[in-house]
Amino acid sequence: MQLDEFDYNLPAELIAQAPLKEREGGRMLVLDRKSGTWTHRMFADLPELLSAGDLLLMNNSKVFPSRLFGKKTSGGSVECFLLKALSENQYECLLKSSKKKDNIEFVLDGGLKARVVGRGGGDGSFVIEFDLATLGESALGKSANVFESVLEYAQKFGHIPLPPYIEREDNAEDRDRYQTVYAERVGSVAAPTAGLHFNQEMFKSLSARGIQKAEVTLHVGLGTFLPIRAEKIEDHKMHTEYYSVSESAAQAVQKQKASGGRCVAVGTTTIRTLESAALSGTLASQSKISAGQNKTNLFIYPGFEFRVVDALLTNFHQPKSSLLVMLSALADRDLIMAAYQDAIKRRYRFFSYGDCMLVL
Repeated sequence: MQLDEFDYNLPAELIAQAPLKEREGGRMLVLDRKSGTWTHRMFADLPELLSAGDLLLMNNSKVFPSRLFGKKTSGGSVECFLLKALSENQYECLLKSSKKKDNIEFVLDGGLKARVVGRGGGDGSFVIEFDLATLGESALGKSANVFESVLEYAQKFGHIPLPPYIEREDNAEDRDRYQTVYAERVGSVAAPTAGLHFNQEMFKSLSARGIQKAEVTLHVGLGTFLPIRAEKIEDHKMHTEYYSVSESAAQAVQKQKASGGRCVAVGTTTIRTLESAALSGTLASQSKISAGQNKTNLFIYPGFEFRVVDALLTNFHQPKSSLLVMLSALADRDLIMAAYQDAIKRRYRFFSYGDCMLVL
């Protein structure tokens, strides 16, 4: 299939720049694959649109404040974007800095010293070593080594990594709202945004209707924003992300599939986790949680055979993105693109802080 088949024009004013006042206050386009039709509802209607016995599966990865700012010792500003921990004090990072980046030293907000010690695994990344002992009395009025890890430092001085289409700086509200209420396992640099609509009252309503839930983990990387550059989507190479499926989640999925029940994924990251686990065989193991830990570069596009997921709650995705292609594997591409055009006509809010779609 050609990449242009997944393109559409989106007015810039429909890209949501901030969350709604209430998490559950968004609109929801409900698409029925069997009838090839859709209706317009509110996210608050979700419990009545699902069925008793459905299993809701969601990604509990937690976003951390991965954008760090500082100054080079030689002068000039630096932005350091944490990507992946390599050791206690070394991270693979993206680095924005004037002139050369190799072997530079810099001081981040709060007094944390860091230096580039090598090149990363790809995409222009660098290996950066952080000197936690520099966070002493002069910086924070506390004893040296006040932070035991880079992540702990980032929680105080780091900035939330809002997606590039949100054209503003992060603020205090984003620390809460660019995070699901069930986020638990730290590791993502982008939120699994379909889950942003849920609050605890919604979970109570779902439970009251006999709808169960289970959690998996996939740490979302920056690759989620990378565009497809290949003209034929089959030629696209997907980025790698790390996931885990616990023993309890694996058992819940197995029980659901054995009984003929429906597995409803919350977000495309949950789909990647479940379908990757099914392909690798980890969902077949009930003996050890560690058996569910793996990494995936699975690219789901039309023609893919879904082994776990039967329905999906998702936000609206960017044109020519791997996420839109994945959605078109679950439902007919023409149907998806027509529904998107109607959503644009009806002024839905798009992307991370936007409205959502339920595919049944």
